Amino acid sequence: MYHHRTTRSDRGAALIEAAIILPVLMVFLLGIIEFGLVYATGATATGASRTGARLAVATFGPNKAAVTGSVQGPADLVADQVSGDLTALTSAVPIGMVIYKANSSGAPTGGFPSSTASMSGGCTADCMRYTWNTSTKKFTPSGGPGWNLSTNDVCLPASTASVGVWVLIRHSYLTKLIGQYNFVEGRTVMRLEPLPGDQC
Repeated sequence: MYHHRTTRSDRGAALIEAAIILPVLMVFLLGIIEFGLVYATGATATGASRTGARLAVATFGPNKAAVTGSVQGPADLVADQVSGDLTALTSAVPIGMVIYKANSSGAPTGGFPSSTASMSGGCTADCMRYTWNTSTKKFTPSGGPGWNLSTNDVCLPASTASVGVWVLIRHSYLTKLIGQYNFVEGRTVMRLEPLPGDQC
């Protein structure tokens, strides 16, 4: 019977191979973890926007008030609902959100704000902006042109108005191997609940 003897050189070669492979495996594993956390942040952002849109479609139709910088009304209810969903975030901080009247492509008039901390541009009509208050952990109004809800076409059978909720979150990378942070968006568009004729 043949017996193989492990020599010192064999053990040395095995240690060298392990020293080469282990760092690669660690980077690969950390990359999987990083992208998993980013995906989780994106799913939370989308879920929060969906929650806000559901509330908006039920309240914006019957409400005929003008939503402006000083009179937020139902928009504040939507912001509070979205804020509650985002308190579960880990390794991420909400930046802001926009509640808007969606056009045929699902975007606000003037387009979406930039996916940066300033959220500059976009949202030029029929929309409200909110920014995250880190002390209260809630979205607070930060301007926007407002939205006159009385102009919405929500009467049956030709109900066409849609509302969108756009949420922006800054996700901080755990290992910093691929950068410090990344901005993650969540967006949902739904048609406003139509009203029967006797309520129009």
